[in-house]
Amino acid sequence: MKKIIFTIKERKREIAFFVLFFLIASSSFALGYLYARDFEAIPIIIEKGCES
Repeated sequence: MKKIIFTIKERKREIAFFVLFFLIASSSFALGYLYARDFEAIPIIIEKGCES
């Protein structure tokens, strides 16, 4: 148990960067998901072109 606590204290900066990165990545994914859900686009219809 003391080894774990020592490791956490020793790597406090790296853990903080990881948590910050995880929160930013999660929030950007969630915002993108919510925005895409509200933005219902009309499906693209591809018409057959005339052949020469």
